[in-house]
Amino acid sequence: MSTPTENYEFWATVIYVVDGDTFDLVIDRGFRDYKGDPEHPVRFRHTGIDTFETALRRNETPEGKVRGIRCRELAREWLTGKRVKVITNKTKPGIFGRYEIEIFLQHDGRFVGWKEVILECGFDRDEHDASNDELYEQKIQEWNELLR
Repeated sequence: MSTPTENYEFWATVIYVVDGDTFDLVIDRGFRDYKGDPEHPVRFRHTGIDTFETALRRNETPEGKVRGIRCRELAREWLTGKRVKVITNKTKPGIFGRYEIEIFLQHDGRFVGWKEVILECGFDRDEHDASNDELYEQKIQEWNELLR
């Protein structure tokens, strides 16, 4: 029997987008206590998604690389400098020394999960279906209007 884990919620500022699932953030822990700073942010990985790579490694195809670069560029446009809500149940870094988090953007009084954006736009390696590329383009345009 597993024991339930406690979630930790923080506000954060996105300093840099490495790719669609890896981000450099400054975490606001409250009471003017921050983890990282704009010159030395902390690297985090979004849990539950695996976006296309931006280079030809890890068995990435040339088409996947193009999708990875597009995802990174849109993520930079939509997230850099933004204040986001992050949730984690981890108290220690995971693989490669990165904490695993979920990111939520605040829009029109509600929170939108970054995972939802990635999946709807077809940027997740495991969920991408090339036959839906036209629908993905439509969703990218819709999110572009909302998140700019």
